[in-house]
Amino acid sequence: MRFRIVKESDGEVYLIVVSGEVDEDSGWDLLQVAQTMMLMPHCRELVIDLRGARIEDDLSTFSTDTLVSVFEENLLDKDSALVIRFGDNDEIRLCSDQLPLEPMQPYVNVRLDEAKMYGRAMQWLEQEARLLVN
Repeated sequence: MRFRIVKESDGEVYLIVVSGEVDEDSGWDLLQVAQTMMLMPHCRELVIDLRGARIEDDLSTFSTDTLVSVFEENLLDKDSALVIRFGDNDEIRLCSDQLPLEPMQPYVNVRLDEAKMYGRAMQWLEQEARLLVN
């Protein structure tokens, strides 16, 4: 397997053009390179072009389940997309279509009387839960 990396003029779209025979080991190597490229801060879209490659029939590396498990965290970290193009003009596109979520605040400012009221309610719920278990 051989591949070459091309960067579009805007610097946000990267293309990996693959040629040769792709087996299980080289497929995982390619996914590892692609995962590293997705982590680059300027990469908003990564296209893996497999149209010029010969892929083994029993290859599971480019199945949807495998791709989601490999790239899920990368896609949720930033607004980005992954496109895999196959020889029969089919493609798989995984997009985050969202900006990262803001971290939740663990505490909220409330008045003391409200905090006491919610504290009592939580105690009642704990007692009810204990009664239900017994």
